[in-house]
Amino acid sequence: MSAQENRSRMDSELLLVGSIPLSTAEEVFGACRQIAPFLGSVPDGEVGARRFWTPYLPFMTFSRHPDLIEVHHPSWAEFLEDGRWELPTDGDFSEHWPFKIKPGVTELDLGDLHYAGPALESYRVFRELRDRGALPAGIAFQVGIPSTDGVVEDYFPERADWPMAKRAYEASAFREIERMLTEIPPEDLVVQWDLAVEPVNIEMVVNPWLSEAADSSGHKPPDGVASPSEGEDVPKTADELFAHHMRSINELWRGVPEPVRLGYHWCYGTWGGWPMTELRSLDLCVRLTNAVVAGAERRVDYVHMPVIRDPDEAFFAPLENLEVGDTRVYLGLIHHDDPDPDGLDRRLELARRYLKEFGIAGVCGYGRVRHTEIDAIFDSHRRGAERLRALSAAAS
Repeated sequence: MSAQENRSRMDSELLLVGSIPLSTAEEVFGACRQIAPFLGSVPDGEVGARRFWTPYLPFMTFSRHPDLIEVHHPSWAEFLEDGRWELPTDGDFSEHWPFKIKPGVTELDLGDLHYAGPALESYRVFRELRDRGALPAGIAFQVGIPSTDGVVEDYFPERADWPMAKRAYEASAFREIERMLTEIPPEDLVVQWDLAVEPVNIEMVVNPWLSEAADSSGHKPPDGVASPSEGEDVPKTADELFAHHMRSINELWRGVPEPVRLGYHWCYGTWGGWPMTELRSLDLCVRLTNAVVAGAERRVDYVHMPVIRDPDEAFFAPLENLEVGDTRVYLGLIHHDDPDPDGLDRRLELARRYLKEFGIAGVCGYGRVRHTEIDAIFDSHRRGAERLRALSAAAS
Protein backbone atom coordinates (compact mmCIF):
# COMPACT_ATOMS: atom_id res chain seq x y z
CA MET A 1 0.00 0.00 0.00
CA SER A 2 1.43 3.40 -0.93
CA ALA A 3 1.86 6.15 1.63
CA GLN A 4 -0.87 8.16 -0.12
CA GLU A 5 -3.35 5.29 0.24
CA ASN A 6 -2.55 4.69 3.91
CA ARG A 7 -5.38 6.53 5.69
CA SER A 8 -5.28 6.37 9.47
CA ARG A 9 -8.33 6.05 11.67
CA MET A 10 -6.49 7.34 14.75
CA ASP A 11 -6.50 11.09 15.37
CA SER A 12 -6.50 11.36 19.16
CA GLU A 13 -4.09 13.50 21.15
CA LEU A 14 -3.12 10.64 23.46
CA LEU A 15 -2.07 7.00 23.22
CA LEU A 16 -1.67 4.69 26.19
CA VAL A 17 1.02 2.22 25.18
CA GLY A 18 -0.34 -0.71 27.18
CA SER A 19 0.41 -1.78 30.73
CA ILE A 20 -0.96 0.12 33.74
CA PRO A 21 0.05 -0.80 37.34
CA LEU A 22 -3.43 -1.58 38.68
CA SER A 23 -4.89 -4.93 39.63
CA THR A 24 -8.01 -5.25 37.43
CA ALA A 25 -9.22 -4.11 34.03
CA GLU A 26 -12.15 -2.33 35.68
CA GLU A 27 -9.73 -0.30 37.82
CA VAL A 28 -7.73 0.60 34.72
CA PHE A 29 -10.77 1.71 32.73
CA GLY A 30 -11.95 3.73 35.74
CA ALA A 31 -8.58 5.46 36.05
CA CYS A 32 -8.59 6.22 32.32
CA ARG A 33 -11.82 8.20 32.57
CA GLN A 34 -9.93 11.40 33.39
CA ILE A 35 -8.03 11.27 30.08
CA ALA A 36 -10.59 9.33 28.00
CA PRO A 37 -11.69 12.44 26.01
CA PHE A 38 -8.15 12.60 24.60
CA LEU A 39 -7.87 8.86 23.77
CA GLY A 40 -8.85 6.98 20.62
CA SER A 41 -8.48 3.61 22.31
CA VAL A 42 -7.95 2.24 25.78
CA PRO A 43 -6.04 -0.89 26.88
CA ASP A 44 -7.08 -3.07 29.78
CA GLY A 45 -3.74 -2.39 31.48
CA GLU A 46 -2.33 -5.86 30.77
CA VAL A 47 -3.13 -6.70 34.38
CA GLY A 48 -1.91 -9.70 36.36
CA ALA A 49 0.98 -11.72 34.92
CA ARG A 50 0.67 -9.88 31.58
CA ARG A 51 1.93 -6.74 33.29
CA PHE A 52 5.55 -7.87 32.96
CA TRP A 53 5.20 -8.27 29.19
CA THR A 54 6.84 -11.31 27.55
CA PRO A 55 7.53 -13.31 30.79
CA TYR A 56 3.80 -14.03 30.56
CA LEU A 57 4.49 -16.40 27.65
CA PRO A 58 7.01 -18.73 29.33
CA PHE A 59 4.82 -18.65 32.44
CA MET A 60 1.52 -19.47 30.71
CA THR A 61 2.56 -21.34 27.55
CA PHE A 62 6.19 -22.41 27.07
CA SER A 63 6.81 -23.95 30.51
CA ARG A 64 3.65 -26.08 30.17
CA HIS A 65 4.16 -27.22 26.58
CA PRO A 66 4.90 -30.94 25.99
CA ASP A 67 7.20 -30.25 23.00
CA LEU A 68 9.44 -27.74 24.77
CA ILE A 69 12.32 -28.20 27.22
CA GLU A 70 12.86 -25.61 29.92
CA VAL A 71 16.60 -24.89 29.95
CA HIS A 72 16.54 -22.79 33.11
CA HIS A 73 13.81 -21.76 35.59
CA PRO A 74 14.52 -18.28 37.01
CA SER A 75 13.94 -17.53 40.66
CA TRP A 76 11.78 -14.50 39.88
CA ALA A 77 9.18 -16.72 38.19
CA GLU A 78 7.65 -17.30 41.63
CA PHE A 79 6.18 -13.80 41.55
CA LEU A 80 4.11 -14.78 38.53
CA GLU A 81 3.24 -18.16 40.01
CA ASP A 82 1.95 -16.54 43.21
CA GLY A 83 -0.09 -14.01 41.33
CA ARG A 84 1.89 -11.10 42.76
CA TRP A 85 1.75 -8.02 40.57
CA GLU A 86 4.11 -5.73 42.48
CA LEU A 87 7.71 -6.82 41.94
CA PRO A 88 10.05 -6.20 44.90
CA THR A 89 12.70 -3.53 44.39
CA ASP A 90 15.57 -5.73 45.61
CA GLY A 91 15.06 -8.72 43.30
CA ASP A 92 17.54 -9.94 40.69
CA PHE A 93 15.61 -10.18 37.45
CA SER A 94 18.58 -10.64 35.14
CA GLU A 95 18.11 -14.43 35.03
CA HIS A 96 16.82 -15.57 31.68
CA TRP A 97 14.04 -18.13 31.04
CA PRO A 98 15.22 -20.08 27.96
CA PHE A 99 13.58 -23.03 26.16
CA LYS A 100 14.46 -25.58 23.47
CA ILE A 101 12.31 -27.61 21.13
CA LYS A 102 12.47 -31.29 22.01
CA PRO A 103 14.53 -33.51 19.68
CA GLY A 104 12.37 -35.24 17.09
CA VAL A 105 9.67 -32.56 16.95
CA THR A 106 9.12 -31.74 13.28
CA GLU A 107 6.26 -29.26 13.59
CA LEU A 108 5.45 -27.12 16.63
CA ASP A 109 1.98 -25.92 17.56
CA LEU A 110 2.09 -23.57 20.55
CA GLY A 111 -1.67 -23.60 20.93
CA ASP A 112 -3.21 -21.04 23.25
CA LEU A 113 -1.01 -18.01 24.02
CA HIS A 114 -3.62 -16.81 26.54
CA TYR A 115 -4.12 -13.32 25.11
CA ALA A 116 -7.59 -13.79 23.61
CA GLY A 117 -9.19 -15.06 26.82
CA PRO A 118 -8.21 -12.05 28.96
CA ALA A 119 -8.99 -9.70 26.06
CA LEU A 120 -12.54 -11.02 25.77
CA GLU A 121 -13.08 -10.79 29.52
CA SER A 122 -11.80 -7.21 29.55
CA TYR A 123 -13.81 -6.25 26.48
CA ARG A 124 -17.04 -7.25 28.22
CA VAL A 125 -16.18 -4.87 31.07
CA PHE A 126 -15.13 -2.18 28.58
CA ARG A 127 -18.35 -2.54 26.57
CA GLU A 128 -20.55 -2.31 29.66
CA LEU A 129 -18.77 0.86 30.86
CA ARG A 130 -18.98 2.42 27.41
CA ASP A 131 -22.64 1.49 27.01
CA ARG A 132 -23.54 3.29 30.22
CA GLY A 133 -21.46 6.35 29.40
CA ALA A 134 -18.53 5.78 31.74
CA LEU A 135 -16.28 5.75 28.66
CA PRO A 136 -16.77 7.88 25.51
CA ALA A 137 -19.04 6.43 22.84
CA GLY A 138 -16.40 6.40 20.09
CA ILE A 139 -13.51 4.92 22.02
CA ALA A 140 -12.06 1.54 20.94
CA PHE A 141 -10.58 -1.40 22.83
CA GLN A 142 -6.80 -1.83 22.45
CA VAL A 143 -4.80 -5.07 22.69
CA GLY A 144 -1.01 -5.30 22.63
CA ILE A 145 0.75 -8.47 21.44
CA PRO A 146 4.54 -9.06 21.45
CA SER A 147 6.23 -9.50 18.08
CA THR A 148 7.51 -12.79 16.68
CA ASP A 149 11.25 -12.05 16.84
CA GLY A 150 10.82 -10.31 20.17
CA VAL A 151 9.51 -13.52 21.68
CA VAL A 152 11.32 -16.30 19.83
CA GLU A 153 14.79 -14.80 19.71
CA ASP A 154 14.55 -13.88 23.39
CA TYR A 155 13.30 -17.21 24.75
CA PHE A 156 14.71 -19.73 22.27
CA PRO A 157 18.52 -19.37 22.31
CA GLU A 158 19.12 -22.23 19.85
CA ARG A 159 19.23 -20.57 16.46
CA ALA A 160 18.26 -23.88 14.84
CA ASP A 161 14.90 -23.67 16.68
CA TRP A 162 14.01 -20.27 15.25
CA PRO A 163 12.30 -21.20 11.96
CA MET A 164 9.93 -23.70 13.57
CA ALA A 165 9.34 -21.59 16.69
CA LYS A 166 8.68 -18.45 14.65
CA ARG A 167 6.14 -20.20 12.42
CA ALA A 168 4.41 -21.58 15.50
CA TYR A 169 4.33 -18.29 17.39
CA GLU A 170 3.07 -16.27 14.44
CA ALA A 171 0.32 -18.80 13.72
CA SER A 172 -0.79 -18.84 17.35
CA ALA A 173 -0.70 -15.04 17.63
CA PHE A 174 -2.87 -14.70 14.53
CA ARG A 175 -5.33 -17.24 15.99
CA GLU A 176 -5.53 -15.16 19.17
CA ILE A 177 -6.72 -12.20 17.09
CA GLU A 178 -9.22 -14.40 15.22
CA ARG A 179 -10.62 -15.57 18.54
CA MET A 180 -10.95 -11.98 19.81
CA LEU A 181 -12.99 -11.17 16.72
CA THR A 182 -15.55 -13.85 17.57
CA GLU A 183 -16.93 -11.39 20.16
CA ILE A 184 -15.29 -8.03 19.49
CA PRO A 185 -16.63 -6.14 16.46
CA PRO A 186 -13.64 -5.36 14.22
CA GLU A 187 -14.34 -1.62 14.29
CA ASP A 188 -14.07 -1.81 18.11
CA LEU A 189 -10.62 -3.44 18.12
CA VAL A 190 -7.14 -1.92 17.94
CA VAL A 191 -4.23 -4.37 17.68
CA GLN A 192 -0.81 -3.02 18.60
CA TRP A 193 2.31 -5.05 17.87
CA ASP A 194 4.88 -4.42 20.60
CA LEU A 195 8.49 -4.55 19.39
CA ALA A 196 11.38 -4.15 21.85
CA VAL A 197 13.99 -6.80 21.08
CA GLU A 198 14.28 -5.65 17.48
CA PRO A 199 15.09 -1.92 18.01
CA VAL A 200 17.45 -2.71 20.90
CA ASN A 201 19.28 -5.39 18.91
CA ILE A 202 19.70 -3.10 15.91
CA GLU A 203 20.86 -0.13 18.00
CA MET A 204 23.36 -2.22 19.96
CA VAL A 205 24.27 -4.56 17.08
CA VAL A 206 23.58 -7.33 19.59
CA ASN A 207 23.94 -10.88 18.39
CA PRO A 208 24.77 -13.31 21.19
CA TRP A 209 25.75 -15.97 18.65
CA LEU A 210 28.82 -13.95 17.63
CA SER A 211 31.83 -13.83 19.93
CA GLU A 212 32.70 -10.26 18.92
CA ALA A 213 29.16 -9.09 19.72
CA ALA A 214 29.29 -10.86 23.06
CA ASP A 215 32.63 -9.26 23.84
CA SER A 216 31.39 -5.74 23.06
CA SER A 217 27.87 -5.90 24.50
CA GLY A 218 28.29 -8.14 27.51
CA HIS A 219 25.68 -10.61 26.18
CA LYS A 220 26.93 -14.20 26.38
CA PRO A 221 25.51 -17.27 24.64
CA PRO A 222 23.55 -19.42 27.12
CA ASP A 223 25.28 -22.56 28.35
CA GLY A 224 25.02 -25.43 25.89
CA VAL A 225 24.13 -23.23 22.93
CA ALA A 226 26.30 -23.92 19.93
CA SER A 227 28.07 -21.14 18.07
CA PRO A 228 27.06 -20.67 14.43
CA SER A 229 28.71 -22.93 11.93
CA GLU A 230 31.36 -21.44 9.70
CA GLY A 231 29.70 -19.67 6.81
CA GLU A 232 26.27 -19.65 8.46
CA ASP A 233 24.21 -16.60 7.53
CA VAL A 234 24.31 -14.63 10.78
CA PRO A 235 23.64 -10.85 10.71
CA LYS A 236 26.77 -8.97 11.72
CA THR A 237 25.93 -5.29 11.19
CA ALA A 238 23.07 -2.95 12.08
CA ASP A 239 21.86 -2.99 8.47
CA GLU A 240 21.92 -6.79 8.37
CA LEU A 241 20.03 -6.95 11.67
CA PHE A 242 17.48 -4.46 10.31
CA ALA A 243 16.89 -6.65 7.25
CA HIS A 244 16.79 -9.79 9.41
CA HIS A 245 14.11 -8.42 11.74
CA MET A 246 12.07 -6.81 8.97
CA ARG A 247 11.46 -10.25 7.49
CA SER A 248 9.32 -11.13 10.53
CA ILE A 249 7.99 -7.63 11.23
CA ASN A 250 6.59 -7.32 7.71
CA GLU A 251 4.46 -10.43 8.24
CA LEU A 252 2.65 -9.08 11.31
CA TRP A 253 0.05 -7.04 9.41
CA ARG A 254 -1.28 -10.26 7.87
CA GLY A 255 -2.82 -11.29 11.18
CA VAL A 256 -4.84 -8.07 11.55
CA PRO A 257 -7.78 -7.94 9.12
CA GLU A 258 -9.51 -4.76 8.04
CA PRO A 259 -11.32 -2.93 9.56
CA VAL A 260 -9.39 -3.68 12.77
CA ARG A 261 -7.04 -0.78 13.49
CA LEU A 262 -3.34 -1.61 13.38
CA GLY A 263 -0.47 -0.02 15.29
CA TYR A 264 3.22 -0.61 16.03
CA HIS A 265 5.04 0.33 19.23
CA TRP A 266 8.80 0.75 18.77
CA CYS A 267 10.07 -0.01 22.24
CA TYR A 268 13.46 0.50 23.87
CA GLY A 269 12.63 -1.60 26.91
CA THR A 270 12.20 -0.89 30.63
CA TRP A 271 13.81 -4.07 32.01
CA GLY A 272 16.51 -2.63 34.30
CA GLY A 273 15.40 0.94 33.49
CA TRP A 274 14.44 2.86 30.36
CA PRO A 275 15.94 2.86 27.79
CA MET A 276 17.83 -0.42 27.65
CA THR A 277 20.28 1.09 25.16
CA GLU A 278 21.18 4.60 24.10
CA LEU A 279 18.52 6.27 21.97
CA ARG A 280 20.52 8.81 19.97
CA SER A 281 17.80 9.97 17.57
CA LEU A 282 14.53 8.88 15.96
CA ASP A 283 16.36 7.65 12.86
CA LEU A 284 15.79 3.92 13.50
CA CYS A 285 12.13 4.44 14.47
CA VAL A 286 11.58 6.40 11.27
CA ARG A 287 13.24 3.73 9.11
CA LEU A 288 11.23 0.97 10.80
CA THR A 289 8.03 2.96 10.32
CA ASN A 290 8.68 3.63 6.65
CA ALA A 291 9.42 -0.07 6.14
CA VAL A 292 6.22 -1.37 7.78
CA VAL A 293 4.01 1.13 5.98
CA ALA A 294 5.61 0.30 2.63
CA GLY A 295 5.42 -3.45 3.30
CA ALA A 296 1.84 -3.68 4.54
CA GLU A 297 -0.92 -4.45 2.06
CA ARG A 298 -3.39 -2.67 4.31
CA ARG A 299 -3.44 0.63 6.18
CA VAL A 300 -1.18 1.15 9.19
CA ASP A 301 -3.16 3.36 11.54
CA TYR A 302 -0.42 4.48 13.91
CA VAL A 303 3.09 4.04 15.21
CA HIS A 304 4.57 4.97 18.57
CA MET A 305 8.14 6.29 18.90
CA PRO A 306 9.78 6.91 22.31
CA VAL A 307 11.62 10.15 23.04
CA ILE A 308 14.37 10.76 25.59
CA ARG A 309 13.85 13.34 28.32
CA ASP A 310 16.45 15.83 27.08
CA PRO A 311 16.52 15.65 23.26
CA ASP A 312 18.18 18.22 21.06
CA GLU A 313 16.96 19.35 17.67
CA ALA A 314 19.00 16.69 15.89
CA PHE A 315 17.11 13.99 17.79
CA PHE A 316 13.89 14.87 15.93
CA ALA A 317 15.45 15.72 12.56
CA PRO A 318 14.89 12.20 11.08
CA LEU A 319 11.12 12.88 11.23
CA GLU A 320 11.63 14.85 8.01
CA ASN A 321 12.27 11.49 6.31
CA LEU A 322 8.90 9.95 7.19
CA GLU A 323 7.00 8.56 4.20
CA VAL A 324 3.83 7.23 5.82
CA GLY A 325 0.85 9.09 4.40
CA ASP A 326 -1.75 9.65 7.12
CA THR A 327 -0.40 7.07 9.56
CA ARG A 328 -0.69 8.73 12.96
CA VAL A 329 2.60 9.17 14.78
CA TYR A 330 2.52 9.18 18.58
CA LEU A 331 5.71 10.58 20.10
CA GLY A 332 6.67 9.45 23.59
CA LEU A 333 7.16 12.99 24.88
CA ILE A 334 5.53 12.42 28.28
CA HIS A 335 7.95 11.79 31.15
CA HIS A 336 5.75 11.86 34.22
CA ASP A 337 8.76 12.02 36.55
CA ASP A 338 10.47 14.90 34.73
CA PRO A 339 11.57 17.44 37.40
CA ASP A 340 11.54 20.21 34.80
CA PRO A 341 8.00 21.68 34.65
CA ASP A 342 8.75 23.07 31.19
CA GLY A 343 10.27 19.85 29.84
CA LEU A 344 7.21 18.72 27.89
CA ASP A 345 6.72 22.13 26.29
CA ARG A 346 10.35 22.11 25.17
CA ARG A 347 10.02 18.62 23.68
CA LEU A 348 6.78 19.61 21.95
CA GLU A 349 8.38 22.71 20.44
CA LEU A 350 11.35 20.75 19.09
CA ALA A 351 9.17 17.98 17.65
CA ARG A 352 6.84 20.45 15.90
CA ARG A 353 9.78 21.83 13.91
CA TYR A 354 9.90 18.52 12.03
CA LEU A 355 6.37 17.08 12.27
CA LYS A 356 3.30 19.30 12.33
CA GLU A 357 0.67 16.68 13.21
CA PHE A 358 1.21 14.03 15.87
CA GLY A 359 -0.14 12.63 19.11
CA ILE A 360 1.75 12.08 22.33
CA ALA A 361 2.29 9.25 24.79
CA GLY A 362 4.66 8.01 27.46
CA VAL A 363 7.86 6.32 26.37
CA CYS A 364 6.53 2.83 27.11
CA GLY A 365 3.93 1.00 29.15
CA TYR A 366 3.91 1.41 32.92
CA GLY A 367 3.89 -2.21 34.04
CA ARG A 368 7.14 -1.89 35.97
CA VAL A 369 6.39 1.30 37.86
CA ARG A 370 4.77 1.46 41.29
CA HIS A 371 1.00 1.79 41.46
CA THR A 372 1.49 4.86 43.68
CA GLU A 373 2.71 6.74 40.57
CA ILE A 374 -0.53 6.31 38.65
CA ASP A 375 -1.93 9.74 39.64
CA ALA A 376 1.21 11.50 38.40
CA ILE A 377 1.19 9.40 35.21
CA PHE A 378 -2.39 10.27 34.27
CA ASP A 379 -2.05 13.89 35.34
CA SER A 380 0.97 14.32 33.08
CA HIS A 381 -0.96 12.73 30.19
CA ARG A 382 -3.94 15.03 30.74
CA ARG A 383 -1.79 18.17 30.92
CA GLY A 384 0.16 17.11 27.85
CA ALA A 385 -3.02 16.47 25.85
CA GLU A 386 -4.49 19.82 26.84
CA ARG A 387 -1.30 21.57 25.80
CA LEU A 388 -1.17 19.72 22.46
CA ARG A 389 -4.84 20.49 21.77
CA ALA A 390 -4.23 24.17 22.45
CA LEU A 391 -1.19 24.27 20.16
CA SER A 392 -3.12 22.54 17.37
CA ALA A 393 -6.04 24.97 17.72
CA ALA A 394 -3.71 27.96 17.61
CA ALA A 395 -2.03 26.67 14.44
CA SER A 396 -5.29 26.04 12.57
